[in-house]
Amino acid sequence: MSLAWFWSLLLIGGTVLLSIAGTLIVRRLVGVEVLERHNEVAGFIYAVLGVVAAAGVIAASLFHIAWADGLASIAIGLLLASVAFVLANETRSLIAGEAVAPIVMERLKEARARIGCITSLDEVATLHLGPGKILVALTLALRRDSTTDAIEEAIREVTEALRKAHERVVYVYVRPSDKA
Repeated sequence: MSLAWFWSLLLIGGTVLLSIAGTLIVRRLVGVEVLERHNEVAGFIYAVLGVVAAAGVIAASLFHIAWADGLASIAIGLLLASVAFVLANETRSLIAGEAVAPIVMERLKEARARIGCITSLDEVATLHLGPGKILVALTLALRRDSTTDAIEEAIREVTEALRKAHERVVYVYVRPSDKA
């Protein structure tokens, strides 16, 4: 019996121990509320990849099934390709923009109704700059007789309303409309 199976088991065992240690460290360093918000799908995927790789290496080493390692590699490739597809789809939706959350739109309409110099809300666009940062771009129609001070106050009120509506709104860009 060769030592290949011993080194394979040692490698797999070491990998499992490192995975467990990494998980424990992440759970200790990252708050529970963050872990609850972000599903631990990545950890599950890595665990599945490890089991598939281990099964292929063990079958090839211990049971001398030559094709098992190749089959495990193909299974890992398919799993990684499916994860890449899901991530690409999620990233596409963030790049292309997502609709503003209903609560943000509701607060924006409430603020518009309170502020006298805003006649209408023409456009709302959002851009996700990262996991915790959203830029909101607004096109507002303003009364022609509005003073600069009134417009500045209106922009402050709208910005405050948006930030209270959603904690991830960090930037608000306001553009005046051509309409009056």
